[in-house]
Amino acid sequence: MALTLMLIVLLVLFLINVPIAFALIVSTSVYFFFNDSFTITVMIQRIIGGLESVPLLAIVFFITAGILMNYTGITSRMLKFAEVITRPLPGALAQVNVVLATLMGGISGSNLAEAAMQAKMIVPEMEKKGYSKAFATTLTGAAALITPIIPPGVAMIMYGYVGNVSI
Repeated sequence: MALTLMLIVLLVLFLINVPIAFALIVSTSVYFFFNDSFTITVMIQRIIGGLESVPLLAIVFFITAGILMNYTGITSRMLKFAEVITRPLPGALAQVNVVLATLMGGISGSNLAEAAMQAKMIVPEMEKKGYSKAFATTLTGAAALITPIIPPGVAMIMYGYVGNVSI
């Protein structure tokens, strides 16, 4: 009975375009409320128990490291380092964009955070140097795709956590 009601609630929530996360939370709560063998305490323990994981802390620490690097000026130093490396190459600022994405990928682990940081730092510089805005933003987005490949990326941490693999 409770399972059937949960599935009906889930289907109705999907049909009225409720975001998936909220639909899952509401339908699971309905299951716990109408199932006699579970209490609200068990539901809360299961939700919190799923979040008590050391690998998930790595994601929080990566984001914190990225924020600290921005405030302390490490990211601007990394930008200068990438400029020194790519100075003799043609299209040096475009090369800086890719090199910085690679460096930040190994440190922050988040491609979205890295793309946002580069969009604020490098895209305006590229526009000043004569690159079109379309090229600069496209290159930044493409360079951000490097980040999940470089360990330890947030996506790889999540895959390892879900697959129950040591991280």
